[in-house]
Amino acid sequence: QAGATTAYIAANFNNSGSPGTISNWMLTPEMSMSDGDTLSFWTRTVTGSTFPDRLQVRLSTAGSSTNVGVGANDVGDFTTLLLDINPSLLQGGYPDDWAQYTITLSGLPGGMADGRVAWRYFVTDAGPTGANSNYIGIDTVEYVAGMAEPCTALADIPWLSVSPANGSNGGGTNTNVTATFDSTGLADGVYTGNLCITSNDPDAGPGNGTDLVIVPVTLTVRPPTAVVVTNLAAESADLPAGGTAAAVSAFLAALLTVVVVSYRQRRQRR
Repeated sequence: QAGATTAYIAANFNNSGSPGTISNWMLTPEMSMSDGDTLSFWTRTVTGSTFPDRLQVRLSTAGSSTNVGVGANDVGDFTTLLLDINPSLLQGGYPDDWAQYTITLSGLPGGMADGRVAWRYFVTDAGPTGANSNYIGIDTVEYVAGMAEPCTALADIPWLSVSPANGSNGGGTNTNVTATFDSTGLADGVYTGNLCITSNDPDAGPGNGTDLVIVPVTLTVRPPTAVVVTNLAAESADLPAGGTAAAVSAFLAALLTVVVVSYRQRRQRR
């Protein structure tokens, strides 16, 4: 694992009265999580330990909440159990050499959520005179964002609209679907998404073989082209017919308007 030999967090039997129940929590910062993300860490007890230990990994999807309840048997907002190491408190049931555990997140509300992960050192009949609890260490925690399957968490794409959004076709017929991009209010950058199209056609798409067709879409927003007007001291020959200073201003304003509108139209078609 990373760091020095002693660079890890640990807890032991003194986390409780004698005897008592240990419920000692370690929480991550609030983070955005998605189905497919992975969490890994290393843990161990001491070599040859005869006092069983136990560790749970729990999940809260309640944002920044740190609510773990008020009693040793409470879990507060951390109601989802991701992993339970040695739940039966068996001798030898906890690794006495560093072992890595990896958890893949799944079943999040809508495929994604904001919340925290917690490690819970949870041992009953624990403490200096209890039958259980000795020592655990936790090291090298890593959280890796995964690649969620497309179309598992459906949501509107604010810069994209389609028409028609649904309908039906007779056998051997087709209907054109128009996708419209709108960059209004978007910062410069590249925006991506997927059109998720379901159908009861037994052959929904060439080589697709499924009732779901996924169409990737990309919108690139670039900064406007700078328009620089020079040589404003136009000679009379350069003015519009019957031109005056006011007419020149109106002429230039119209020209700039045409340039901007033309640019916006081009950008929306991308």
